Amino acid sequence: MSDDFIETIWAQYAVETEEHIEAIESALVRADSEALTHDEISGLFRAFHSLKGLSRVMELAALESVTHRSEDLLGLVRDGATSLDKPMVDLLLRALDAIKTLRNLAVSQRSDGEKPEALVRELVAAFKRASGGGGEEPAAHAAAPAPVPVDAAMPAADPTLAVAPVQTTKVKQELRAPTEGETSDDQEIFLRLVKNGLPILEQL
Repeated sequence: MSDDFIETIWAQYAVETEEHIEAIESALVRADSEALTHDEISGLFRAFHSLKGLSRVMELAALESVTHRSEDLLGLVRDGATSLDKPMVDLLLRALDAIKTLRNLAVSQRSDGEKPEALVRELVAAFKRASGGGGEEPAAHAAAPAPVPVDAAMPAADPTLAVAPVQTTKVKQELRAPTEGETSDDQEIFLRLVKNGLPILEQL
């Protein structure tokens, strides 16, 4: 992957994240003095969601963690489970400050920062309180059905039928250059970035 290609990705990441951060800050400042509409809260949620996706694509785990927990909290507000009150706005503004710091570090040094553990714990605690202590863990998978005894599930073998031995063939997979119609590594990465959160790259 060429240096120019990498720099293009980082440049577009900087543009996209700056737009989302500005939108979040504007909405939270207004929310500190007046109630937001449902559409505005949904837009705030989507902005955090987009920041999370962009950070995941760029493998910025600390930034992804803060945006993810903020998004979870706003999801409860969007769904009507809680309100966007002043304490929550203050917490989200502090989360935004951390996001700005981590984002600026990522853009300037091309590296992830240190995860703000205390802040993430506050966001998780606020989510648990707002959700009544539930919803913080994914729903458990349904229990698997009890196994059926083999003797009951399969009919008795017919001794008159002969079973031919099964022959297996080991397939060796080799690395090769892409053929016509396939994509190179750079193209695969480009398409993955477009799909997962850098829509501005579609204009390049």
